[in-house]
Amino acid sequence: MDVINKKLWLILLFMIVSPTVFAQDIIWQEDFSTYPNGTTAGSDINLPAGNDWTIDQHGGGIFSVQGAEFQASGLSTEAVWTSEIIDISVSNYARLSIDANWIITAFFNNSDYIRMYYRLDGGPEELFFEQESGFFTVGGSATASRVLSGNSLQIVIRVSTDDFIYFDNVTLATVPVLYSRRNGPWNNGTVWSADDFSGEQDACSCTPTGSEVVVIGDGDQVVINTDATAAAVVIHNTGILRWTGNASLNIASGFVDIQSGGTISNNGNVANMRFNNPLSAHLHNSGSYTMTNLVLPTAGARLELTGNSAITVLNDIDFEQRNTVLVNNSAAGLTANRILFDNDNSTLINNGVISLNGNIEAGAGDDDNIITNTAGGTLTFSNISLNNANLTISNSGVINQTGNFINGSIDTGSRFNNLHGGVWNWSHTGGGHDTSVNAILNCSDGTNTFNYNGAGPQNIIPVNYSNLTVSGSDAKSAQTELDVNGDLYITGSSQLNPGANNIRLAGNWTNNSDNANPFNEGTGTVIFDGITDQTIATTGEESFGGLAIIKGGGRVLLSSDVRVAGTLTLNSGNIDVGGSNMIIAATGRISGGAVSSFIVVNNGHLTQSNIGSGGRTGPILFPVGVSSSSYTPLTFDNSTGVADNFSVTLCDKINSGGDCGTAGIAADAVGRMWFIEEETIGGSDATLTLQWSASDELPGFDRADVNLLHHDGSHWEVMYNGPSAGSGPYTATASGITSFSPFGVESAASAPLPVDLIYFKAELTGDQVNLSWSTALEINNDFFTIERTTDLKNFEVVATIQGMGNADVKNNYTATDFSPVEGTSYYILKQTDFDGTSRYFDLVGVNYNITDQQQKIALFPVPANGEYLNVRLTAFETGDLIQVEVYDLHGKTVHGQTAPPGAGTLQLVFQNKLSPGLYTLRVNSPHPVIESFTVK
Repeated sequence: MDVINKKLWLILLFMIVSPTVFAQDIIWQEDFSTYPNGTTAGSDINLPAGNDWTIDQHGGGIFSVQGAEFQASGLSTEAVWTSEIIDISVSNYARLSIDANWIITAFFNNSDYIRMYYRLDGGPEELFFEQESGFFTVGGSATASRVLSGNSLQIVIRVSTDDFIYFDNVTLATVPVLYSRRNGPWNNGTVWSADDFSGEQDACSCTPTGSEVVVIGDGDQVVINTDATAAAVVIHNTGILRWTGNASLNIASGFVDIQSGGTISNNGNVANMRFNNPLSAHLHNSGSYTMTNLVLPTAGARLELTGNSAITVLNDIDFEQRNTVLVNNSAAGLTANRILFDNDNSTLINNGVISLNGNIEAGAGDDDNIITNTAGGTLTFSNISLNNANLTISNSGVINQTGNFINGSIDTGSRFNNLHGGVWNWSHTGGGHDTSVNAILNCSDGTNTFNYNGAGPQNIIPVNYSNLTVSGSDAKSAQTELDVNGDLYITGSSQLNPGANNIRLAGNWTNNSDNANPFNEGTGTVIFDGITDQTIATTGEESFGGLAIIKGGGRVLLSSDVRVAGTLTLNSGNIDVGGSNMIIAATGRISGGAVSSFIVVNNGHLTQSNIGSGGRTGPILFPVGVSSSSYTPLTFDNSTGVADNFSVTLCDKINSGGDCGTAGIAADAVGRMWFIEEETIGGSDATLTLQWSASDELPGFDRADVNLLHHDGSHWEVMYNGPSAGSGPYTATASGITSFSPFGVESAASAPLPVDLIYFKAELTGDQVNLSWSTALEINNDFFTIERTTDLKNFEVVATIQGMGNADVKNNYTATDFSPVEGTSYYILKQTDFDGTSRYFDLVGVNYNITDQQQKIALFPVPANGEYLNVRLTAFETGDLIQVEVYDLHGKTVHGQTAPPGAGTLQLVFQNKLSPGLYTLRVNSPHPVIESFTVK
């Protein structure tokens, strides 16, 4: 570039260099003045120290010496200029300086930059100057400068541009040093020596300027009571720099280094440290540092904080000029009152700990400032108050915000980003926030957490969340529907209060809050809509108003009991209860339920409440399966029975003992057992439908002739015999179910389970009674005897039928009573073995008068335990006292009791416990009613 163009440079940042008596020796220099245009490597022995440099360029464009400067223009990729490794051990401190300038045709595009680095003592590249796109419209210049201390240095310059960028005068020079030699004021010439700390050394009769490094140590205490300047400041062990008046210390071009045992103290005064370096400065504290204000007063300045001791700023960290950068790498943390953005386009990068007692603030119109809290950073502050300036906060670390988003101060051009890995803790509990935050708070980037941890009520900001945590104490209330794409946590002593709003959750639900009502479910619905497995984990039982499963993949896994007071909607995806229970409350119900969405119960239960007369009537679906690939629901109708709570679980096998802990049979049945339990035993009168698919059937199973079985604790009994219904899936239905335990389905023809009697029936046809029965298994069976009675005391033989001896297939038998007795007769089936032992089966009754019998009784629990029996009486409303008698198989009366007319339910308490066996109960009335029952 010619001299005229050089005069066009816009000098934006410069160093004030004061006259000094100290010489600054050149260690290394390159001014490109001796090279012809196009040179791409340098070695010039004519300069005092010699030099050596190379480039690395790939792609087109100019990257070479042009007109006694180094020029970069029209580059298609980044190009790199690198110096030799330079010995700087000859000086305690060296100043690296480089001139840069640029001419652009419009604006820097996104790929235009010049970045200057150094490698000290073989370490990594350290950035000390950067000029990027978008700041200038015509041209500009700057001098990058950094004071360094070490043994070796290498300089690296990286450039990318399609316009014109130049650099020149790459210089390393020694830096003069002033040492404290006694206690005294900064501006007293007798305090300083050019040699060492010793007070025996001659005073230099000078005071520090922006050209010298100041070193204080050897127990000396230097005080500042008026504004002062130095290139850099080093405080050695026992050295003290103390303010005795209100003043500023200007750091012109280097660094401040407080070594272990060193101290910088404001001493109760307004002490400002102003880093005037237009490019890059460094504050390192391993001792003690206390200032009133830390100021970046020069546009484009960059200050890095390091060290293992805390840096304390009593008032402000002040970004006074635009384009300034503060990088906190302090391991021990930075403490201040507030951060003030007092201009545009400045940046705070926090890689350590920053603790503010006050706010993050901006002046009116001070826009486009940035706070980046990195993955290793923790930033604590009170309020965000921006005077309607815009600010971008990007958090990948931890933010602790104790104050508010101040009302009326947040510009909608701001962006508050909780990024992947970030945790934003907000503990403010008083007053509403600026509603502009609803549009600018981004909590859905990657996996991050927003935590409402206030010690009091808080309103939840209506934005989409990745992970959402409510902690602290008191209620955290949703304002609109909550959409949580990750996990939701209710912890501490908090309560989540959605009100009437829904919650959409794609991750896990965890509730371990010790609040008395940690989830105040309200009238909304919690919707699980994730695409992978989701877990519900609580301390104790979790209660939902409404719960919906609308998943794109995976299951909802329970690790604790869940109760639904409203509607459980099963749309897509399964609930796997594990060892827990899914409970539908008395006010609840299930909507949906199909092969695409059901409840997996193999250890836990599905419980539905209040099923029966006076409660939920009609067919009630239990949409259950033993695994995610096997849907085997049951339908339960207890409309005429006493309302009760019923629980269902499943077993993936069926066996003779009716228990899931024993190996199952291998053929001729549906390979499932349905376990049904009622909370209060007795009073049920249910119709039960079991459903299965072809894949649930074991080999040899015949759907055309099935037995729906009930295991009574000792053997299977047939509740229904006949064909299955449906063409896939298939069902079997039985009615009159009054007791519960395992249920199953087998092929009737092969009857693989040890069922003795399938059924025994007595039917009046004209003037004769036809009797029929069927067996599934006979062992040593000699013959059957049918006996008849009218008074349950005296029995007579009606017929004797030869048995099959030993048989493991179904056998059908018939007999006829050609002379039935007028009125009501009862028939009982007796089976006798070859060795003379016999057993009786249930009584069945026939009314030969064909009189409508409106009076009915129901017995529960059955089988009975021999201690008591409940009798529900229907239509015994008139007449004398009701007489109830109980007989054993020999016709002996074992119990008698009376009840007044109109009694609903009568409890018989047996004075002597009944032995196991078959018994008959008779209610005497104009038309006696008789029912048999067993005692186990």
